[in-house]
Amino acid sequence: MTTETENFKIGWADIERARLAGEAKDWEPLMDLVSRLGQQASEECVPVPMGVYSSDLMGKQISPTQVVDEGVCGRASIIIKPATQPFVRWLKKHRDTRRDEPGEPLRDLREFNWPFFSHKHYHGGWELYVCLHSQSMARHVAFANVVLELFKAAGLKCYVTSRMD
Repeated sequence: MTTETENFKIGWADIERARLAGEAKDWEPLMDLVSRLGQQASEECVPVPMGVYSSDLMGKQISPTQVVDEGVCGRASIIIKPATQPFVRWLKKHRDTRRDEPGEPLRDLREFNWPFFSHKHYHGGWELYVCLHSQSMARHVAFANVVLELFKAAGLKCYVTSRMD
């Protein structure tokens, strides 16, 4: 059995992995899981193409229509509230860095295929900003929705926000 997030289906085994990681406060495997499944969701997402053209001041089309296959540009984030949850404390401690072994230099989370950076959200809470190699808002939102479902399974209080650029 699966749950559907947009068009991407998350298996119950993955939801159970997220729940167990949340109960154990074992955040690195949770981040690996959400990153892997979020990436799959963004790759499987099919954005609605967008047509663009130039117009004069009266709105009359003056150039041919060009189709943008990736759809509208935009971003998505996962907001975790309150920022006092154990996962957020872990994120704050690690920020955008992680060590493989004690004593090694800090490395960026994105080097470990965790396509996020995190910071304090301006309306309170903590924001995980999705960083993909795409400007497609649909792909970012698909990624964030999968992360949301898995974070909720792990017991985190969170929601998704997006914006069109």
